[in-house]
Amino acid sequence: MRYILIILGLLLFLGWSVPSLKWGLEVAEAQVALRDGDASQLAEVIGGPAPLRWWQRRKDFNDTVNTSFLSDERFVSIELEMPFAELLAAGEPIPDPVFREVYAAARAPSRLIRLCAEVLDTLAVTCDVAKPRARVKDDGRTTLQGNL
Repeated sequence: MRYILIILGLLLFLGWSVPSLKWGLEVAEAQVALRDGDASQLAEVIGGPAPLRWWQRRKDFNDTVNTSFLSDERFVSIELEMPFAELLAAGEPIPDPVFREVYAAARAPSRLIRLCAEVLDTLAVTCDVAKPRARVKDDGRTTLQGNL
C-alpha cells in the first residue's frame, strides 16, 4: 500500500512538474525572441503552463471565477417580503387590486438594485439585477425575488 501511494505521489509530481518545466522553456524562448524584436510568443506564455492556459480558456471556468464581467453563473439570490404600500412613492394612492401585480413587477428591479451596495461591499466588483419577479399575496404582502 505504501508503494502504491509513493508511485501515485510521483505521478502527480511529474504530472505537474513536466508541464511546468516545458512552460519554463517556452518562457525562455519567448524572452530570446523578445530580445530579437519578436513579442508574439510572449503573449502566449504569459498565462502560465499549457494545462493552466487550457483551463483558463474554458467558458464554465471563466463564468464562475472571472470577475471582470457579469455572468449568470455568479449571483446572489434575493427574496424580500414587504407590505404592498412600501412599494409606492410617498402620497401615491394604492392601485386597484387587478393592477397590483403589474405595479409590483415594475418596481421590483428598483427595490432590488438598492441591495447591490451591500453585495459590492462584501462579495462583488460589479452588480446588476437579473430575473426580477414579484408576487402580491392575498393578505396584501408582496414578495420580490431576483438575482444580483
